[in-house]
Amino acid sequence: MSSEQPKLNDSEAENKPTSGESGTAPQPSEVSSQPAAVAHAAALDDSDESESRSSGDVDFGQLLDQFEQEQATLEEGEVVRGTVVGISERGVVIDFGYKSEGIVNPAEFTENGELTVKPGDEVEVLVKSMETADGLPVLSRADAVRMKAWDDLEKAYRDGTSVKG
Repeated sequence: MSSEQPKLNDSEAENKPTSGESGTAPQPSEVSSQPAAVAHAAALDDSDESESRSSGDVDFGQLLDQFEQEQATLEEGEVVRGTVVGISERGVVIDFGYKSEGIVNPAEFTENGELTVKPGDEVEVLVKSMETADGLPVLSRADAVRMKAWDDLEKAYRDGTSVKG
């Protein structure tokens, strides 16, 4: 038999007990190195992030499909609910769930020379035109009010109820 011992690489030599130490050398699974743990945690974070990114892409695609379907349901002549988002010299700007905001003539929101709406107010408007030459939908508050009054009259007639005028 040979008395030669197998050669150890540097990392194995560091873990080999020396003549004054008791016990055996720690096994590789027992040795922890913080950089490896940090690298492993970073790898987990990266994989979680890429999974959330890919699932976020799916969610975005679904949201885009849903948005396009909702856009297709809006038609000219329909009364919709919207939110006043601004007031400009061109008119009252209303977000009504379409790809762009619509414009209402400010006279339709004026009583005694005073504007009766402010940003954040919810209003019902009639979609007169989905797009004009400048690309903005045209809405009407007055037509929506008339249409609602007419619908209320028809309902009262069908139900046989009286209407106060």
